[in-house]
Amino acid sequence: MLLFGVLACCCVKYYKWAENPRRALYDFYRFVEKDTIDVLCIGSSHVYCGINPVQMYDDYGIAAYNLASGSQALWYSYYYLKEALKTQKPELIVLDVYTIVTDDDAWFDEKIQMNLLNMKPSVNKWCALKTAGEENILDVFWQLPITHTIYSNFNKDTFDMRDGSGQYFLGYEYQTAVVQYDPIDVSGVTECKEISPKAEEYLRKSIELCQKEGIELVLTNTPWPCITEDWQKMFNYVSNIADEYGVEFINGCLHGDEIGLDYSLDSCGGYGHLNYSGVKKYTAWLTEQLMEEYEFPDRRGDDDYHHWELASRRLRDVVKSDQLKAEQSLEGYLECLASDVDRTFIIIYNGRETDLAYEIREKLEKMGIILDEASIYVVRDGEVVYNASAMEEYKYLLYVDEDVLYAVCDGAEQTVSLNRNNVVQLSNEGDIGVEIFSYNELLGGYSDIGHFSFNNSFIREY
Repeated sequence: MLLFGVLACCCVKYYKWAENPRRALYDFYRFVEKDTIDVLCIGSSHVYCGINPVQMYDDYGIAAYNLASGSQALWYSYYYLKEALKTQKPELIVLDVYTIVTDDDAWFDEKIQMNLLNMKPSVNKWCALKTAGEENILDVFWQLPITHTIYSNFNKDTFDMRDGSGQYFLGYEYQTAVVQYDPIDVSGVTECKEISPKAEEYLRKSIELCQKEGIELVLTNTPWPCITEDWQKMFNYVSNIADEYGVEFINGCLHGDEIGLDYSLDSCGGYGHLNYSGVKKYTAWLTEQLMEEYEFPDRRGDDDYHHWELASRRLRDVVKSDQLKAEQSLEGYLECLASDVDRTFIIIYNGRETDLAYEIREKLEKMGIILDEASIYVVRDGEVVYNASAMEEYKYLLYVDEDVLYAVCDGAEQTVSLNRNNVVQLSNEGDIGVEIFSYNELLGGYSDIGHFSFNNSFIREY
């Protein structure tokens, strides 16, 4: 009995190690409760880099979710759909068909593992592997391939089982890089070109499955600048299939101007993936298209949708962290910090009140901070929780989850450390300056350190 228990524990631990964290089915199995998704978006990286369910929730209260994985051919999408319908009955399926332009056998082994390793062992997974043509079905079925490399890839996220941890937000991957493209206008292409028989078979299977289950379906092609006239002919072929079944097909590549996309600003590379700027535009436009045809309940404020609310907070905090890192002036930095309930920040100062411009003092006072002399202020959940004068020396300790923040002044220098590592230091005898250490409790870890000196009118120093 004891041996059986030990073996069972080892199996559970193995499955946690063997999974590919933060991808597709990983969060879906763990954090999405039964029958909560209203709009399910399925497809390749063009979905998880192109549609933001958090934005749909923030703007309209739509409980959307991206069940997407890289290079997800239509036969993978079909089995993802079948897997999702075991626990969900969405009002609408959004199926992106970008991968019709790729060769059926492109990146063969990598595609299979990327799409199917995290699927739970089941008849559905077995059929998906056979359909994909995997030779070593048992290896992938039991998640064996990843064990060869998992030990070299351990990191904090590998064991991080918090709701929505990692860089994914309801299946959306946040990216801000900018890679410029010159888009090709394919709006005048009217000819058709057949897609592969296998892709067509599973596109039809997906449509017929949704119709059998009484679930509305919309086909999409997330806009991307690298489309060619030849590939547009294939999307025209898909459009004809959609018409045959009475299904709507929204080809975003034909509506770039209407969406407001500028591919010199709105793409992050990856052969045309949208960055956060582009995703905001496309998600807003796509949601409006969907709401013209369908009605969705507003889930905001519903306790059953805590996962959506948490994802909203987390993404907001990630965006704000990026804004902090980009902010140049102390005035703008303080504006960005104001009213952030998920952030703890520590301000240390070694000057006088008169050294600060009125606009800066005004913003500080609204935050409950009076920098009238060399001092420290600790702000948590939007409230000042500690302040002291550096003239009198001080010591302050704060435990935040597994981290320890420590601030001390020995009379000559003010120091802030995180887990015994000094991250901020300011001499009370040196040039006048403001140092701000920002820590985000929801995301875990510090977000930014801002250095501002009187000599350069409190413009940020790097």
